[in-house]
Amino acid sequence: MNNRKHFVSWHAKFGLATVLGVLAAIIGGVCARYSTSTFMRKWIRPINTKLYHATAGMLVFMCAMATVALACYSNWFKNRVEGWVWRVCFWSPIVLALCVARQVTQSYLPRVCAQRESQLDEKERKIQEKIKDKKAIHSSLGAEFFIDNYKYMEGNEKRNYDSYSNEHPI
Repeated sequence: MNNRKHFVSWHAKFGLATVLGVLAAIIGGVCARYSTSTFMRKWIRPINTKLYHATAGMLVFMCAMATVALACYSNWFKNRVEGWVWRVCFWSPIVLALCVARQVTQSYLPRVCAQRESQLDEKERKIQEKIKDKKAIHSSLGAEFFIDNYKYMEGNEKRNYDSYSNEHPI
């Protein structure tokens, strides 16, 4: 058009990237929608598909907001808007992009990054809960049944069993 090169400004490049990103997000959305089928589960978990779709959508939205912010630097916009209105038009999409990024990361990342307890860890935790306050007593009193002259051994005449036993947590 008008013998000019196309897609030379930052605004134009970000706009093109946004359009291509929207097309990719549409494909990702279809995959996320049908990720519960057994066909898709072979390759990727459904929650991860939804995370990838949300993250890609967030990046495309941020790219679109950057395109809008970059439009504020065009000669056409600068000739028509100035002062505080220009600042509002420039910063509004940036703030909106940050709000969307925060919402997406707080919605999806905790579900994916949450530590899941393995079956072994769960069994270990249950065992630890059962024996939490129990104590084991180890004593040499059992030797009384195996050694004939236990009572006549040194230290056993008084049957001072405390000197031969101890108590500790399991």
